[in-house]
Amino acid sequence: MVLVTEWCVRAPEDEDIQQYRARLLARTAALDSDDPVLANFFDDHVSDEQADIARGLLARLTDRGRLYRLRDEVEAYISDRPYLAEKREEFLTEFRDSVVEYADLGQFDDVPTELLGLASERFWLMESEDDSLDSTPLGRLASDPGTDPVTAAAARDWLGHVRYGLWSGDWPDPSESWSRGLWVTDLVSRRRVYAVFAPEQLEGLARWTVLAGPLAPVAGVWQSGQSLLGLEPQQADEAVENVLSMAEVVMRAIVRDKGLRPPGPARRPGPARPHGVLSDLLDPMEPAEADFVSKVTGSCLPHLAGAAEASRRRSPAVHNMDGDPIELITATFPIREAADLRRRLLVHPDFRAGSDEPAEEVSAFTWLGRMMTPEEARTNRDQARALARQNGWGPLEDDDGQPQRWVNGMVRFEGDAVKVQTNSQARFETISKRLRTMGAGEPLDLRRIDPVQDLSLQGRPMVGRSSGPDADAAWMDSWIDTKVPALEGATPRQAAQHPRRVVLLEALIRHFEHGAAVAARAGESALDLTPLRERLGLRDGPPLVDDPGSLFR
Repeated sequence: MVLVTEWCVRAPEDEDIQQYRARLLARTAALDSDDPVLANFFDDHVSDEQADIARGLLARLTDRGRLYRLRDEVEAYISDRPYLAEKREEFLTEFRDSVVEYADLGQFDDVPTELLGLASERFWLMESEDDSLDSTPLGRLASDPGTDPVTAAAARDWLGHVRYGLWSGDWPDPSESWSRGLWVTDLVSRRRVYAVFAPEQLEGLARWTVLAGPLAPVAGVWQSGQSLLGLEPQQADEAVENVLSMAEVVMRAIVRDKGLRPPGPARRPGPARPHGVLSDLLDPMEPAEADFVSKVTGSCLPHLAGAAEASRRRSPAVHNMDGDPIELITATFPIREAADLRRRLLVHPDFRAGSDEPAEEVSAFTWLGRMMTPEEARTNRDQARALARQNGWGPLEDDDGQPQRWVNGMVRFEGDAVKVQTNSQARFETISKRLRTMGAGEPLDLRRIDPVQDLSLQGRPMVGRSSGPDADAAWMDSWIDTKVPALEGATPRQAAQHPRRVVLLEALIRHFEHGAAVAARAGESALDLTPLRERLGLRDGPPLVDDPGSLFR
């Protein structure tokens, strides 16, 4: 164990030795297990002295004291030198302004505080006049004769091996006792690191969250930096696309400067590839390529942070069943002959009386839209029944298999006028035209509510929230055979049998699972996707396919 630890200090990039140490540390943690079988085994095969050494090495792994000391020394070194302090303030201001620009924030919008920590550590690596690592604040600290050897060694470790990445890992459940390192994978380079994170950085972290920022070895132990930027799975896929696009721009510029021809065609723009899933299927980049994209990731941090902040603040696009943007519209139409309009609506196939009142007294009508598909009708019926059982409303009337139609809006008689309520501009124009042909006047008292603007303070809809076991099961029964645009128009059942679309399906399910974890941490009832995975044959993730890289070129 001691030899392995010393080797990790000398060769922190050696993934094989890191993996071996991780296994040893897992066994060390089991020394204090309550399992009597393990206790007897260690009593027979491990001396007290050996056990103490192993526990000391485990404690050293999780001790961030040396990293915190390095951070304090670097910040003090910069603050004590006016030139560096001024350059740092300029850099932090530029970093913040870039985030504001990319996120399209207003003058008085706050920039998340964790971004300032990212920017501070990024400044450690900013080169000065001679464009060398020795000219960076971290390099100056390491070579300064007044720096103690321990801090100088930590500075050189960080300077020589820091990796900026988009890190995905099997984050611990908040209910679990956790104190060891974690294997994490950079979605850009697909290279792995066994790293230790500050407990507060993992607190409440939802499944499939991706953390953007630096990891660096200090005394052979890879550790997270001061701040990390949390990304949702789909945000992370978009972030990887941004990094790879920027890396290609930089690479092609370097090649042109050397008078060479760029290799192959440029990356084609399009939807973000499912990098979170592909990182599990593709081989890692070669070390030199991984080092290059790490540097690009670091330089892209303001852009990534701004894009994530813009996404977090952006209200979702909301559409009705016809695909129209939702806009809640209420309007009053004056009428001359209420009885005549009522008779016309009673015989019109697109309107249904909303009560059992006598024909001459009907006060409300439901305006019917397009026919539901069989799948939509079944889902609508099953979910309504599940909600009725859940809320104790009693049994619903059976539709006897009759065709069902969506509801476009409501028409209500109020004296010498009718009030119309619908949920899109297109539907409002349609109902206005119909009512005018039936004798109604021009609409009055027109009121509109745009959910994207007027209801934005209510927050984004929570993906992954459960509607109850019966309603969830009804949704899964329907969704598995519903054509989904994100699956290139295939149904989930069809996508599970297709080598490319099964990767898209896995990414979509991870999006649902992330939302379910967020819902659970918010105290909501979370959707359990396990039955859906089992039905689609994805319990253990997507199946291995030949040459997965060719699927998304």
